[in-house]
Amino acid sequence: MVSNIKEWLTAYKAKTGKTNEDIAQAIGMTRRSLEARLSGASEFNLSEAVALAKLVGVPLSTLCTSPFELSNK
Repeated sequence: MVSNIKEWLTAYKAKTGKTNEDIAQAIGMTRRSLEARLSGASEFNLSEAVALAKLVGVPLSTLCTSPFELSNK
């Protein structure tokens, strides 16, 4: 799941010019906490995953799927 979230956030950052700092602030965490989750050192909790899905504009179930998998269907 983390690799899928990383792909969505990479696409979101490319589209919007936002940074990890911007994303972390938008979902109520520190940049360091966000990066720890993205590296797999810790896990996203449900409320964080919901906030990320809302931020990038996709349903939570979609956030858990690679955007590349969706574009190949």
